[in-house]
Amino acid sequence: LCCPKDLFDPGVSQITEFLDPGECYPAGEYASNPDILRSLRVLGLRTSIGLSGLLTVANTIANQQGNRADNNTGANTFDKAVALISYIDDHANTLFNLNSSRRSVFSRMFSSSSSKKKDDSAQDFFRNLK
Repeated sequence: LCCPKDLFDPGVSQITEFLDPGECYPAGEYASNPDILRSLRVLGLRTSIGLSGLLTVANTIANQQGNRADNNTGANTFDKAVALISYIDDHANTLFNLNSSRRSVFSRMFSSSSSKKKDDSAQDFFRNLK
């Protein structure tokens, strides 16, 4: 049993891409019933993740990548890693207390002069690391 402040809102899709649904979200009827979700939001259901949470997720993803037993697990881990980097990129100003005149390292890393989508740039970056 968890407190709402320890769980994440399943309605925030960007976070659901890299967090483990079995450990981080309300379970069963708590996640599917709109009235219950509304009450949980009032009680403090989380809609964002901070730096310490992101580091925990990054370590979990790294451990999963190191322990992967099959190719499907590796692909899922890769997708989670890309989603995590995309989340950090999208929220860098808030996460790192950057003012609007400074661009984040992540934005510079993934910016592209072509018309490629940001996700494609992130995937290309990680594929080149393999």
